[in-house]
Amino acid sequence: MQRLPLSLSPLLLLLAAAPSPAQDLGVTVTPVRQQYGRSDEVRVAVTFTNTGSAPQYVLKWHTPVEGMTSPLFEVQRDGQQVRYLGIHAKRPAPGPGDYLLLAPGATLSSTVELSALYEMN
Repeated sequence: MQRLPLSLSPLLLLLAAAPSPAQDLGVTVTPVRQQYGRSDEVRVAVTFTNTGSAPQYVLKWHTPVEGMTSPLFEVQRDGQQVRYLGIHAKRPAPGPGDYLLLAPGATLSSTVELSALYEMN
């Protein structure tokens, strides 16, 4: 198996938080595997954790929880940014049903297959 040089970081996870500040919401992005071969699916786990004492409201659209509808990640290979191939959704203003409620201490995780969304070859 050949190790592919790949770096992953969240680009902008736009979070709407109420009533406490968004700094009480932790976001981690972790590769599912430490090494990937050329034909392997590249997957990452994205975890949101409410580290505060008040509920956090997170807009689902800007998270992988609802599915990828915009380039949420900056993916680089060999120091070069790779192109996003997924869909770009345009939406109206969000309504109350478009938010996830994350209780104090709660965690929400989702796995994303980046190789299906970004040009990895």
